[in-house]
Amino acid sequence: MKHPRTSVEDLRRIFERCITVRDIAEPFASFDADRRCSEIRPYMEAKGYDVIGVRAGGLLTSFALREELSGGQLGDHARRVEPQFQLPDSSPLLSAFETLRKRPWVLVTVLGGVWGFISLADLQKAPVRMWLFGLISLAEMHTLRLVR
Repeated sequence: MKHPRTSVEDLRRIFERCITVRDIAEPFASFDADRRCSEIRPYMEAKGYDVIGVRAGGLLTSFALREELSGGQLGDHARRVEPQFQLPDSSPLLSAFETLRKRPWVLVTVLGGVWGFISLADLQKAPVRMWLFGLISLAEMHTLRLVR
């Protein structure tokens, strides 16, 4: 019987390094803190966004949740971007799964700044399907090794 040339370690490398958070992230929309919530909330509803970035001095410094935008300015509802809300873009896809178990979205950082976000809806994308297919292939390879 011919042995498969692809090793378990090759597939593990793909899981850990090749398919990353960047592959499923969407750009993170943001607005200046002095914008009126009455302008921002309809935009978020039209796009289906639950979270949006808040800029101060041209830099994204915080975020706001759609459900909290009742009135006033966007900055009045801003929350500081804490490390538990972030994942580096080079993180393995498995990190996104672990984080999304705890909350419905996570912010993605590039070079230390927030660039994008991932929500539960992003788990329907092709890279996730490829990742799952790879997981099935890994299980098959282990099973084949046990059978032999």
